[in-house]
Amino acid sequence: MAMTFQRWFEVQVKKKSRTGYDSAELNPSPDEQMLRFVEVGETFLVRIVTRSSKCYWLTDRRMLEQSNEGVAVIFRYEALRQVHWMFKDYHRRSLNSSNPVEEIAKLKADHWDRIEVELNNGVVVLEELGPAYAFVLSFLQELIATGPATRTR
Repeated sequence: MAMTFQRWFEVQVKKKSRTGYDSAELNPSPDEQMLRFVEVGETFLVRIVTRSSKCYWLTDRRMLEQSNEGVAVIFRYEALRQVHWMFKDYHRRSLNSSNPVEEIAKLKADHWDRIEVELNNGVVVLEELGPAYAFVLSFLQELIATGPATRTR
């Protein structure tokens, strides 16, 4: 049996909840503001609350951001190309430093919950994800690994 997005999320959220991970909500109920942005037949799978109280919504098709400014589509899954923990050029940034070990420690301390997402048309940065960074990173890596045909399940 193939693993659906829904099942993948269920497994990941259950694993993380055993370790006190609580910034991801499985099968969230979207509020009125989010419902105005839903596409026909779209399913909300997970809601992630960032350290800055902004919300990222992962659906079966795309990622949306909800903040005090409103709702915005961050990207559609079929636009994904690569995903990087912290920075695309993480290693180059640290090696160009006069003290690479110290630079690596500083990068990790300052940007541990940051992800750079390469898309067909540019780069999106997801910041302040808190512990959910690992969950989001794994999910996006899984989407990329499964290929474009399965990204809109």
